[in-house]
Amino acid sequence: MPVFKRQNGISIYYEIEGILTEPVETVILIGGLTRDHTIWRKIVPLLKEKYRIIVPDNRDAGQSSLSSRNYEIVDLADDLADLLMFLNMGPLHVIGHSII
Repeated sequence: MPVFKRQNGISIYYEIEGILTEPVETVILIGGLTRDHTIWRKIVPLLKEKYRIIVPDNRDAGQSSLSSRNYEIVDLADDLADLLMFLNMGPLHVIGHSII
């Protein structure tokens, strides 16, 4: 169970599936508010033959931290930006659905 812990104390759970060797294009699948990575369970098998897939849980969802304070969409974006910098995956494709 990979978990990335931000400096602000928020832990972001994520999974990486598909092709794990370089070079390969990477896709991150971002679920809507309160959704965890399992929302993509039918999509991942279709993509993982050609791509490296990153599927995180947003904060307050799945196995990521529960936030003890109010937050905004920018905070969720910062969670993912820090995760991607930690993973050092380079350029990637972003696929998501409504956060509200």
